[in-house]
Amino acid sequence: MKIAEGLRENGIVVGNAYDKYGSSNPIERWLVNGFASALTELVDRVKPASIYEIGCGEGYWTLQWLEQGIDASGSDFSEKIIKLAREMHRVGASLPPYFRRAASTTSNRFVTAPI
Repeated sequence: MKIAEGLRENGIVVGNAYDKYGSSNPIERWLVNGFASALTELVDRVKPASIYEIGCGEGYWTLQWLEQGIDASGSDFSEKIIKLAREMHRVGASLPPYFRRAASTTSNRFVTAPI
């Protein structure tokens, strides 16, 4: 998986600064594994037909769900990180994810816009 590694857009760090899923720090691994287990258990219990991930970053979870056969898509406010997510798909994922840019408005509703 490609990681943004501190990529900035309009002065804001976007995506993951490092590969938290591949960390060698035992405390960090414990935290990330705990989150991953809880999220996976939730998805397994609910058995959703589709998932829309807001703030998908590089698309790690969206790609995981697509590979499980769930109709998943993701959005992020960053054009750069969405481009990286799409590149990530072309490199290794076997199913076609749908990533798009979305900006939060003052009413806290998400507005999507094609890139």
